[in-house]
Amino acid sequence: MQFEVGPNAPVENVRADQLELPPRCRLLTVARDDALAALDQTVLRAGDSVSVLAPVTTLPMLSALFQAQGRAPTWEQASHDFLLSGDALLRDVAALYGTRALTPEEEPLTLESAMQRAFTSPPVEGDSVAIAGLPLTVTRMEGAQILQVGLLLPRLDGDSGGRLWPRRRKDGAERGGEGAEAE
Repeated sequence: MQFEVGPNAPVENVRADQLELPPRCRLLTVARDDALAALDQTVLRAGDSVSVLAPVTTLPMLSALFQAQGRAPTWEQASHDFLLSGDALLRDVAALYGTRALTPEEEPLTLESAMQRAFTSPPVEGDSVAIAGLPLTVTRMEGAQILQVGLLLPRLDGDSGGRLWPRRRKDGAERGGEGAEAE
């Protein structure tokens, strides 16, 4: 991600190599006057262009630090809707959100073990795979162990926050209308 240091930004007048960034974020470059600046010798000032390697979930926090016109990801760009433990049973998650039946080999697996089997090389945070129609993303690891998994719920093409599944009333009948409210 790239940011321009804004006037009176919290990071203005801070040495680049001493920036306190959110976890899993790393300052890559600082450019000033169309030239790269040495991180250990540069005090940030308004107008500097800064490149940061960071998860998309940190965009709002980084935007506030640099006072950039950052925007939150749109519905279609989100990598996951909610987080699950890596030791959650695949069969439980697939029963709620899966779009295909599990194979007999998949039945006893946890999300972590199913994902480890699906990847051809050791996964890293941010890697994604679909299992039983479940779009899963590795969101937190400790060593080689997947601790946390992001689940992305299905979307309709061009969806901007709508739902794939129709809402149902308490009596089981479908509710009409795009914006139907929950009872």
